This record gives sequence, C-alpha cells and structure tokens, in this order.
Amino acid sequence: MRLGLLADVHGNLHALEAVLDEVRPARPDAIWVAGDWVGYGAFPEECVARLRERDAIGIRGDMDDEVLAAAAGELPPQAAEEKKAALRFAAAAMAEESRRWLGELPTRRRLAVQPRQALLVHGSPAAHQEHLWPDTPEERLRELARFAAVDVVVCGHTHAAMDRRANGTRFVNPGSVGRPGDGDPRAAWALLVVGDDGAMEWQPHRTVYDHEAAARAIREAGMPELVARMVREGRGMKALRGE
Repeated sequence: MRLGLLADVHGNLHALEAVLDEVRPARPDAIWVAGDWVGYGAFPEECVARLRERDAIGIRGDMDDEVLAAAAGELPPQAAEEKKAALRFAAAAMAEESRRWLGELPTRRRLAVQPRQALLVHGSPAAHQEHLWPDTPEERLRELARFAAVDVVVCGHTHAAMDRRANGTRFVNPGSVGRPGDGDPRAAWALLVVGDDGAMEWQPHRTVYDHEAAARAIREAGMPELVARMVREGRGMKALRGE
C-alpha cells in the first residue's frame, strides 16, 4: 500500500497544488492529512475543497480548532496579534459547510495498512498539542509507543520531518506542506510504502513551488507582513521575532 502523507497545509494553496502534482505520479492508494488544514495561508476554503476532492483521510489539528473557535468569536488570548489576524481571516474565508466538515473530523484515527496498524494524529498519541521532534527523548517515544499500541504513528504539528523508531513503533512526520519551519520554503510531504510482508519504506520529499506568490496572496488578503514572511522564508513566527 502506498500512502501520500501530508500535514500542516495551513491554507497555502500554492504549496498544496504543487505537492498534489508531485504526489499524483506516485499513484498513492490514499492521502492522509495529519491536521492543520487551514490558518495563515490565503486560501483555506480552496485547500479544504482540493483535499476533499482527492478523498483525503484526515484529522483536525490545533490550529483548525482555533480557526473554528475564531468563527464563533473566540480567539486565543495569549496569541500574537499576527496570529489572531490570520485566524480571523481564515474563519471568515471559509464557507459554513466547510467549517462544519472540518469540525466533524476526529482528532485521531486508527487505520489499517495491512498487515500493519497505524494511528494518525496531529501532535502525539497522548495529546493534541504535544510536539514530537526529531530529538524528542527516546524514553518519551517508548512511553507513547506503549500507549498507542500500533506499528506506525503519523503526526504533524512541529513542521519538522521525522522518522524515528521506539519500542517497536515507527514515528513519522512528513513535515509541513504550507509553512515549513526549517528555513527552507519548499513544501514538505512524504510517501510511505507498506509491503505485503509489513516492511515499511519512508520516502521524504521537498517540493519547489511559488512561495513568493503565496506570500503575496497573504499580503493581498490583508494579513500582516510577518505572516507572509513565514511562507516566504520558511520560518516560524517565533523564529522571525527572534524568540
């Protein structure tokens, strides 16, 4: 079975379309999305629509929840003003039906990839907002492996690609499609190939796309320059602030 793994699209249609163009020749049996479909990018509605057209299987991320809360007039009080502006934009730009569909997604899914079992989450198997980094202590991964009780955990949230093993479980993160955080603006995704014998082959990818156009669309949508810089420079908000 061949799985196209995506995470953290964040409403970046330019990146998503470039990734889908690269995914198509790989002929995946399914596309999985590890949350954060929207937020920051200028095209949240269009990104959800494109992925729904591809019958993508996904879960909600923490920023998806924040966008849905913003649609109800609630913003995270401690968030930076730039993030609040992005949340307000995404909430207003999405159709009610798309928001309802996104809100009905689960925050975790157990999925069979015969003969393997997988868990699709945003943060970690234990917590929606827990970060699993390439350097997360192995002891923590062992704990989570016992908790998840699956062969492979597919996560997102950190915007950092990862392929780790602990206690018989493989932890993989394809990186971020729409808002990478490693200083490389190229979109990240991965292909996971599971053989009939259960062997798993991990194929990470970086896709060139017009990130300048994506940043320009953010500006034209009226969001702050710092939000546009995240896409243009491939860095997170805290890094751009020097925090």
